[in-house]
Amino acid sequence: MTTILDINSQNISGDCNLKCSYSFDYHNSSTIAKNDGFSINLTYDKLNVSPVIYNTNKYEVESIMIFSPSIHLFNGTQTDAEIVIEHRPVISGPLFSVGIPIMTSSATSETPTALSQIINAVSYNAPANGESTNINISGFNLNSLVPAKTPLYAYTQPDSTNWIVFGKKDSILLDKSTLQTLSKIIKPLPANSLAAAGPNIFYNAAGAVKGLNGIQDQIYIDCQPVNESEEKEDVVSFKTPISFDLNDKNTTIIMQIFLSCILFLIFIFGIYHGLKYLSNTNRGVSKVTKPA
Repeated sequence: MTTILDINSQNISGDCNLKCSYSFDYHNSSTIAKNDGFSINLTYDKLNVSPVIYNTNKYEVESIMIFSPSIHLFNGTQTDAEIVIEHRPVISGPLFSVGIPIMTSSATSETPTALSQIINAVSYNAPANGESTNINISGFNLNSLVPAKTPLYAYTQPDSTNWIVFGKKDSILLDKSTLQTLSKIIKPLPANSLAAAGPNIFYNAAGAVKGLNGIQDQIYIDCQPVNESEEKEDVVSFKTPISFDLNDKNTTIIMQIFLSCILFLIFIFGIYHGLKYLSNTNRGVSKVTKPA
């Protein structure tokens, strides 16, 4: 029997505040939903600017999948569903996936409404395996799905795919009828396709950062594979020195203050030497006109 990976605070092998650094700023997107039999697969538009940085690597969204029930265990049990965001590196590096549990709730918010629309649209227009449908949702954006500034869990699969998974308390909430509809149009994944137990799970208490804030071209950290004991130390090495982004507002202000200080010092220097020159000149005149 396959043992499923359990996202549980009791299974933590160490901290990874630097080695699982996840910053995101997703964009609005259109989407096409496909019923893959075991999941609903969603497309996401690609833009010129990469929406994700994970361990200094830039990523774009490859696909979004909704499973029912979840592919991970959360505190020992599967949740009603799980959404998985797959990312592909822009240049090179390992694949990167984000998992968020989905649970039943009597209340809904803007984010679950978008997912409810997707699930219901698939149930009407693509209820069978292999069918697809265009989804018309205004302002569909993964920013509203991914939790920010809340603890996250990280692990690496044997194939080198990096994973970020959020805990049960950060679940997306959907109403019961929507989740029942989801369970009718897709099947549970076979046990051998679920996230298998084995990889060490690490913990980032600070969580994901919403917003890239110019860090794409400023700081580069070389995160090489390390063993478990090294993971706890958060050891990193810098490929290049930290540089300033001249287009950044804060950098501009700092430069203006620095230049103002230089000009002020030059002004004081000029005043000092001017007064000294005048003083010496007056002394010279006094010596010449002094009576014999």
